[in-house]
Amino acid sequence: MSEPTIYLAGPSLYAPDARAITAYMQNACKQRGAIGIAPSENMLPPSVLASASSASKQQMGGGIFRLTRLAIDHADGVVASLEPFRGSSPDVNTVWALAYAFAKDKPIAAWSPIVNLYRQRVPCTSDEQGLYHDEDGFLVEDFDFFDGTSLIGSLRERSGHDVFDDFAHALQCVLDQIRNGVPA
Repeated sequence: MSEPTIYLAGPSLYAPDARAITAYMQNACKQRGAIGIAPSENMLPPSVLASASSASKQQMGGGIFRLTRLAIDHADGVVASLEPFRGSSPDVNTVWALAYAFAKDKPIAAWSPIVNLYRQRVPCTSDEQGLYHDEDGFLVEDFDFFDGTSLIGSLRERSGHDVFDDFAHALQCVLDQIRNGVPA
């Protein structure tokens, strides 16, 4: 069997130390006999985006989407960082990558350094029935999950796990799925 390729989804490409984070994850893949493909490899330098027109930015964004989809199509599995990003929930692009990989029957797993329950991350109050509502009055999902039911349900169904608290365990989970032929 050739080295499995793992798409490394997550918002780390926006981090100030994105290169170091990517290098760490790719090195961890290499140590386990896999190749880590990072979304940052699909990104353009920020200076290019800063000087581009709106129409050019939209074309570039469409190109990045197509490259991301192609990378996931060619990957053997996806490991995603679901750390809350710009709010209480994970990065929407990362969730899309997991959902797309799930729909394509690829092995998936996720990790986050923050693993408290969704209800604990959303500013909310409980009413007299014990239901939780956010600041706008919307009901807050309270299933004792890290995040939304479809996201966690996909992870549980495919990998048998919720969200790991570190990258290494999530990576190993995906590699085990690949080696064991999951999904069948």
